[in-house]
Amino acid sequence: MNEAEKNNSANLVNSLIDLSTTSSPDMYREYIVLLMNNLIRFTGDDFTPLHPETEVAACADSYITTQDVTGQFNISTSIVADEDTLIKFANKYAGEEITEMNEYVSAAACDFLNIHNGLFTVNISNSQQVELRLTPPDTVKGISDTINNVIVIPVQYPFGVIKFVISR
Repeated sequence: MNEAEKNNSANLVNSLIDLSTTSSPDMYREYIVLLMNNLIRFTGDDFTPLHPETEVAACADSYITTQDVTGQFNISTSIVADEDTLIKFANKYAGEEITEMNEYVSAAACDFLNIHNGLFTVNISNSQQVELRLTPPDTVKGISDTINNVIVIPVQYPFGVIKFVISR
């Protein structure tokens, strides 16, 4: 990615999200800019970031893929989507034709989150000499409670909305 593309992503994030109230605005900004770039890199550019939200409502029918980043900077990250949207996201990411919710869909969601978070931890290690660790990602069905105090970045694809959730 060239410097102009990186600046465009940073400008997009700055225009969409006020990170000044977070504990580490620069770290969150770097995480979200990398997310936008990785979505393009791994799934294509046929998506639109929507206005951020601050909570994810409880929903028995949604799937949630989670992974924690731990160390000097701690966040919990998630991908939230309904079944049909998650299947189509997995198809797009994996380049496979998957027609039903199964372990391949879960594995694709986990893999995307793990690769993105892995790239983030390597970038932070290289640029700031901050060592971070990742917990194993996991996908489960259902969100039993509303998740508050988070940054939710809804991304509209032609097939549905994927929500990327970052704890504060």
